[in-house]
Amino acid sequence: MPTIALFRFWYEGNSFSPLPAREADFRSREWFSGKAAADFYRGKALEPGGAITAAERHGDVEILFLDCLAAYPAGPIEAGLFPAYQDRLFEQLGSRAWDGVYASLHGASVCEDIEQPELCLLRALRQVIGETPLALSFDLHANLNPEIGRLAEIIVGYKTHPHIDMAETGEKAMSLLLRQIEGEIAAHSTILPADFLPTSFNMRTDDGPMAEMAELAARCAEDNGLLDVTVFGGFACADSPDSGAAISLCGEAGGAALSAMGQPLREAYRRLAPDFEQPLPAPGEVLGELLASATQRPVAVLEPSDNVFSGGAGDTPGLLRAVLAEKPTRPCVFAFFWDPELVEEAVRAGEGAEMDCRLGGRLSDSFGAPLELTVQVERLVQGTFRNRGPMEAGLEVDPGPSAILRSGQVRILVTSRIVPVNDPAYFEHFGLALEPTTLFFVKAKNHFRAAFTGLFERFVPVETPGPAPSDILSLPFERVPRARLLFGRAPHVSKREPRLREARAEDAEAIAALHAESWRSTYRGILSDDYLEGEIHEERARFWRDFLARRHPGDLVILAEGDEGLLGFIALVDEDPDYDALIENLHVEPEQRGSGLGRKLLAEACRRLIAQGKNSVCLWVFDDNAAAFAFYLRLGGKVDKKTSDPDAPPSEADSRIGWHDLPALLAACEAKRGKGTA
Repeated sequence: MPTIALFRFWYEGNSFSPLPAREADFRSREWFSGKAAADFYRGKALEPGGAITAAERHGDVEILFLDCLAAYPAGPIEAGLFPAYQDRLFEQLGSRAWDGVYASLHGASVCEDIEQPELCLLRALRQVIGETPLALSFDLHANLNPEIGRLAEIIVGYKTHPHIDMAETGEKAMSLLLRQIEGEIAAHSTILPADFLPTSFNMRTDDGPMAEMAELAARCAEDNGLLDVTVFGGFACADSPDSGAAISLCGEAGGAALSAMGQPLREAYRRLAPDFEQPLPAPGEVLGELLASATQRPVAVLEPSDNVFSGGAGDTPGLLRAVLAEKPTRPCVFAFFWDPELVEEAVRAGEGAEMDCRLGGRLSDSFGAPLELTVQVERLVQGTFRNRGPMEAGLEVDPGPSAILRSGQVRILVTSRIVPVNDPAYFEHFGLALEPTTLFFVKAKNHFRAAFTGLFERFVPVETPGPAPSDILSLPFERVPRARLLFGRAPHVSKREPRLREARAEDAEAIAALHAESWRSTYRGILSDDYLEGEIHEERARFWRDFLARRHPGDLVILAEGDEGLLGFIALVDEDPDYDALIENLHVEPEQRGSGLGRKLLAEACRRLIAQGKNSVCLWVFDDNAAAFAFYLRLGGKVDKKTSDPDAPPSEADSRIGWHDLPALLAACEAKRGKGTA
């Protein structure tokens, strides 16, 4: 009777997520071995469940489950966890003579302490097991080093995205392994990198370029008598030397012959690279029409930049902020924010209570500042639910204690655990019916479509700042080769909105450089050339180092960052007796003038001031700075003081422009703009 060791490490890591993966995250989803693992996986639509099916169909096979771990995608795995897993695994393998080994891997792990963790594991594994047949299964989004093809006889991967063939993949891997053990086949595998890095937005296998590749792969397998051909899309948010698209071929030919069979497929894949790019609209481009339209079934607006299955953490506020700005009059559901502390506050307040809260931006303000709201605690929910599928059918899901908070027509779901919205049982668990008149706003992407096709009238993905944007060139990659990043996409085009965040002490030099550049380009002829050509940068650097180090409670500095660094900033202080706040500086890079960035910064400042209960703001402008002067007047500002006034501040600026209605100023900033200085 063949004895097969089965182990699993299923994790997809987003290098740009603010939330690392910890041991508790694995233990809350999958952390099993031995009989407990067999009992858990039997009958579930996961790879080990499919392997059990194949073994039981074959008969006379013993599967011994070693450590099997899985967690929902997040950031890099905390240091020490993966090495400890590998040590336990090899201890479990021991010196026993196994007939075969099957590893269920994702293939896109990233760790704080190990680069290329799966490759390191498989290298060491081959040393331990010698010539024992090894079968590997991978997620379609695996980032595969070609060396892996030389370490395993059998490699198979998911053929579907959304992934509804996990069990079938495990079943195929185990079936081929059993045939290899019995001498029926003599399999070899190879991996061909395609040397580009597509995003998964347009990677569904039912349509588009990936559907074409799936068809070509099936034809390649049939024409060449291969055991398996899988097209891997890679995972674009993992900053790894191996990140990228690839093709695996498994057959009885040698490695060189397999590579030759796969070359036409690789060339076709590279020709299709541009087709994977899918620019997404900003929320403001679609929300007005969606909120006003009548529908026969509910509509889902998707926020893939914070999708859990891409490493999102339920923490970005961009979409909800855009929704609330529209003041919807039809029912809306927002799913979800992850905030255990906020859920505890809601529990203490009780159902029906009103409470002030901050939503999003809890882990990092890199993707937007927290949204401050007064909400009603509509409902508190506890318990678990079981996925119906098609993806991960039978898996028990525990979102932890949760709260449904209400702001006007918008119900906002807040959970204590991060779980993806990828099954109809999710909304049923929270008592949120799929009413035709309801708009659903969901942190999800393609897997949501698989679960809800037929239940929703349409799916509308939008782009917001987050750790998994459609424009991956906006992410600060360090390990992915630049040529691979740029292949198939225009390097100079960034579709991502600037990221807004509060300044920190270490930002002083960048702010000073932009400040000096802005003064030189704006104030030529207003300030003296000697001053502008002098030590203005050093002076501004000293000023900003001191300002950010000594900030008073009323001070606020908001930065706008793009792909190449700082694009603009706004600084406010509490130094004008007639107003709640004084805008001391508002500057954008010269090439950003007319882009609307100044409006965005001013709008964000208004939101912060309104949240603090303030209602007025002012600034001082040079009269000769005609473009800026006109810009502020168009936004409803009123000139109420000149430097000729005896009590005016000691400033060279000529006129004070003020606003005594911050909501009106915010609305003016957010209105569709004409040409202007900012």
